[in-house]
Order: sequence, then C-alpha cells, then structure tokens
Amino acid sequence: VGALRGGTREEKLRTLLGFIAQNEDRLRATLQVALDHYRLHPDDRGVLSETLRVYRTALREQLELGESGLDGVLLSLLIGAIIQRTLDPEGLDVAAHLAALERLVGGA
Repeated sequence: VGALRGGTREEKLRTLLGFIAQNEDRLRATLQVALDHYRLHPDDRGVLSETLRVYRTALREQLELGESGLDGVLLSLLIGAIIQRTLDPEGLDVAAHLAALERLVGGA
C-alpha cells in the first residue's frame, strides 16, 4: 500500500479501500494461493501466519490503531469483502462498508 501519510484516519481508510479496489484481482489471486497452500499443507501455517502478521502490522501502523486489536478485525473485514465480491460482485455495498469501517476505527 505504501505509506498513508497525513490526513485523518477516515481519509487513510478511503485511500486503503481505493487501493483494494484498484488491486482487487491481484489481492484475490494472493488469497487463492494462500488458501491453496493451506489446503495442500494444512500443518504448515508458518508462512501464512507470518503473512497475516505483516498485513495486520501494516494496518495497525498506517491507520494508527495502537494496540486496540482492530487491526485483526479490519483485516478480517477486508478479506471478507474480497471474498464476497468474488462470489457476488453486485452484492457488496461499498459505501455502506466504508461507513461501517469508519465507525469501527474512528474511535480507536
């Protein structure tokens, strides 16, 4: 994502969601590779755990979430949004998602 410098947390969230929208195909492919790795090697979670840790850390630092635990919640919501758009492209209301994410991290 690069640094989300300056701006409010809400502006940073909008930038993050824009990045996800622009890179959705690549992020979906990455998620598919991770799921395939897990399916083929269910006992080898080290690389998957490390990758998720890196994503959580980036979210925590870029959105200045502190130790609230919202980094993991936010990552779960973002992964869920990618999966939902994969299964039902028209079924995800991006504006409603953004509003909910802003409420979630607004007071972190």
